[in-house]
Amino acid sequence: MLPEVAGIPTELVLPTFSTRLLGRLVVFVNRPGFEIADDDWATYVQWLKSLQSQQAELAILTAAGGRAPSSAQRSMISRELKTDALRIAVLLSDPKLLAIVRVTSWFMRGTAAFKAHEIDKALEFLGAPESSARVRMTIRELGGVVFSSSAAG
Repeated sequence: MLPEVAGIPTELVLPTFSTRLLGRLVVFVNRPGFEIADDDWATYVQWLKSLQSQQAELAILTAAGGRAPSSAQRSMISRELKTDALRIAVLLSDPKLLAIVRVTSWFMRGTAAFKAHEIDKALEFLGAPESSARVRMTIRELGGVVFSSSAAG
């Protein structure tokens, strides 16, 4: 049985991704090579909605390694959640994709893209007090890859 906070599980392990709550920080890791399934995404959004009912603000750190949510999935976040109370940091290993997400983040308040190894910068942006060591360990435990500054380019 997974630990819970106010009756809400602190971790979701789904076929196309896994996510874990560390305090008010949500760590999200896609399964490499998998598109995010709509059913998995709907479960995730409902989980986030439950978390938002318990805590005013949420910070989401998305680790590099999987495919991005579809536009329909991203719009579900906007419809279902209080987006003004969300901060999202996306860690990316592809320099081209990093540039694209940085440009689109100008239009998505509270969202920023970082190089895959810039966990400390991402945590600072999110205002998350978690240690980068704990976050790196969580990313690994959820099946993600942790990049060093020399490996990420």
